[in-house]
Amino acid sequence: MNLVEKTAQKLYELTKDRPMFLHIDAIGFFHYGENNGNNIKEIIDNKLLLFNEALNLAQDLGANILIPTFSYSIDGGKLNYDVRKSPSEVGAATEFFRKLNLDKRTKDPIFSYLLFSNNKDLKEDLKVKNFNTFGKDSIIDKVYKMDGFIGSIGNVLWHTTEAHYIEKKLQVSYRFDKKFIGKIKDIDGTISFIETTFFCRNLDLDRVADFKSLEQSLYKINIADFVIEYINFVAIHNFMEEKIANNPFYFTKEES
Repeated sequence: MNLVEKTAQKLYELTKDRPMFLHIDAIGFFHYGENNGNNIKEIIDNKLLLFNEALNLAQDLGANILIPTFSYSIDGGKLNYDVRKSPSEVGAATEFFRKLNLDKRTKDPIFSYLLFSNNKDLKEDLKVKNFNTFGKDSIIDKVYKMDGFIGSIGNVLWHTTEAHYIEKKLQVSYRFDKKFIGKIKDIDGTISFIETTFFCRNLDLDRVADFKSLEQSLYKINIADFVIEYINFVAIHNFMEEKIANNPFYFTKEES
């Protein structure tokens, strides 16, 4: 088995029944495969190309992997999302993968994902529709209910946006639903007007992501020196529920 096949097999075995949100940073690919290229950028790009092959092969095998390509496409208080052109704002590696997999990008104008999955329920988010990003029947809700995972390449696990879904389930007082209306331009050029509900934070409070004590609950996939870390989504829920019960503002701080 070569590197791509080995990676795809491991991803399939992990996510065939339990989908995984996979947050990534380019630095995490430093130990993935050989160093082919004339400079750091070329070397990393070649590693990302290999991993992209693995992601697509994993999907063919039956894996269910979601990579964030969040674009936060709100312009002047209105949605303005171009599925083909709106760049991912969550790192160079996510933008690299986005450009290679335009047809796999979900249609949420604020929090889109690349969907490496053939699951019919998850693929509903490839359709243009109204979205409630952290609400019932959202793609995050579906992964949670499938007892899914949150994963990381490059030590970015605790940046997880999916934690806002837990905050919504726990009905925290410092966030509230806000509706945005605007347009989306699909891959084929079709323009539609949609509504998205976003669970906004009170801007008088800053977000704090203190999940350090959960590190003992992490699992790892090792492929030579390359590491994918992951944790059960439910474990994050249980942790957040306990902390918020003791201190409703545990995951916030007042901005100075």
